[in-house]
Amino acid sequence: EEEARTGAQAIRATGAPEAQLNSAPLVGIIPHLLQVQERLNFLQNALAITGQSLTLPQIDILWKIVVIKALTREERDHALMWFDHARGGNNMHASLTEEGARHVFVAKFPELDPATQISRDALNIFDSLFRHINWTSGALDLSPGPSLPPIVQSFDLVNLPYLWRIALEARDPTVGKQAITQVIRVYQNVAPHLRANVATQRQEYVAKCMEQLASVQEATAASSSTRPSPSDALRLDRALALIKALLDEFE
Repeated sequence: EEEARTGAQAIRATGAPEAQLNSAPLVGIIPHLLQVQERLNFLQNALAITGQSLTLPQIDILWKIVVIKALTREERDHALMWFDHARGGNNMHASLTEEGARHVFVAKFPELDPATQISRDALNIFDSLFRHINWTSGALDLSPGPSLPPIVQSFDLVNLPYLWRIALEARDPTVGKQAITQVIRVYQNVAPHLRANVATQRQEYVAKCMEQLASVQEATAASSSTRPSPSDALRLDRALALIKALLDEFE
């Protein structure tokens, strides 16, 4: 690990783009990203052969190595994809138990900075786990199919607050827009027993947006600048976009 980081620092010192690290042989002669992929494939095959699944402490260690300490965005995204596929299905061995998958989604994903560490691929993986974990908890009905909004059976959705953070904070405008769409989706297809509460939920939605606007105003007033900071300006724009999205969808 230290050898790879030393090699990465040397490449960055030349002013090379981060993506160049993926094709560089930081350790040995194999390109870095390919080496990460091969090691994760080997782990998957070893677990399949032995019929084992990762324990929660093992998940924590692997997550720290391949996600938190990833040298490039592509490395992190590939690792996240591995964790998603490790749930099994389609005749694949489940390297993660349901408890393990929930641990990844609930305890580990929020360790990522929603402003800088959630790419489009990472958000798609988050959405895959969001649908799966909330389906297993009974909060979502996925019967409409993967291309349609799920039926919301409970507004107490696991990790919905983190999805809000992505929508408000992600610096990548494409990620922010997609996250806003996913937040809106929660209110699109509600089970009959929840329809009496939809108006209240939408009021809470608007209240969350207004809290963001007030927070930005307070932060700007407390600073020596007459303009909000870049991160606060982004939250301001996204909060307004969330309100507009709600109005466009339901009014």
